[in-house]
Amino acid sequence: MNDEQKEPMDSSGEQPVDGSPEGSGRPSAGESAESQPGERAAGATGEKLASLKGEETVGEILFAARERLAQTLEFMSQETKIPKQTLQYLETDNYDALPAKVYAKSFLRAYATALGLDIQYILNKYEVQTGQTHRSKGDHWEIETEVVEEKLRSPNVLKRYVIPAVIVVALVLLVVKLAGRKEEKAELPRQIDLKEELLESKSALAEESTMRKSEPAETPAEPMELSIVANPTDSCWFDLMTVSIVEQQPETTINRFTLPPGRARSFQATEEFYFIKVGNAGGFVMELNNSKLPTLGRKGKVITNYRITRENLPKGKKD
Repeated sequence: MNDEQKEPMDSSGEQPVDGSPEGSGRPSAGESAESQPGERAAGATGEKLASLKGEETVGEILFAARERLAQTLEFMSQETKIPKQTLQYLETDNYDALPAKVYAKSFLRAYATALGLDIQYILNKYEVQTGQTHRSKGDHWEIETEVVEEKLRSPNVLKRYVIPAVIVVALVLLVVKLAGRKEEKAELPRQIDLKEELLESKSALAEESTMRKSEPAETPAEPMELSIVANPTDSCWFDLMTVSIVEQQPETTINRFTLPPGRARSFQATEEFYFIKVGNAGGFVMELNNSKLPTLGRKGKVITNYRITRENLPKGKKD
């Protein structure tokens, strides 16, 4: 054989080239361990983690991005439809002041989009900043999130309706409780003795009956009789009302009549004779219980509202 030894051939029949990592199928001595795929992925993940854990906060990133765009909070609020105060909370990392923390990611996503930032990077940094857990999977940085069912409800509903309702219910319960205590402290009503009440009732009835018996019975007044006689040469007309008490009730009768010359009429009443109207006051004469009464007026005169009562009865002898 020749002094030069032939290099062994590999299974493919080709001779490898000395010093070539590809030919040897193994990494060269100078090649770093980072050239391996798994170690390269770990390095990229480390860089991402270091970036997310940097000193710059999410709020500072948002503030710097808005300053670069030279836009005000009022303008960004109109663009994103997010209240100005909420944008201030995001830029100052004051997430506890948000109306509901469940909306924090939604607000960040909308604001980052309007500012032209990497949405996923902002959300990942928010997770790291707020202390939520993370895990690596392959070459992608993923955030463990919880699926939260968001209800489209105004955060002011609680303040406007629920809290006042709870206060009203509490006040009602307090009033009912205090009223119950007052009723317990109140004295019980005096028990009614039925026997005593019956005795008092019988005694009152007996006294009333005795008083009625002792009172003298009212004697009904005797009726008065009024006679009206027209003069032989005169005629008269009358509107006369008689007033009497019959069975302790007043009773009235109206008589409208005309007396021809020389004619007469008689009327009875226990209380009063009331001449509503009389024509030719001097054309007749009157007697009350057979006692002559004075003439009412001259002939041809009309008289109204003239009364004859027991006080008109003449004293002394009858004519």
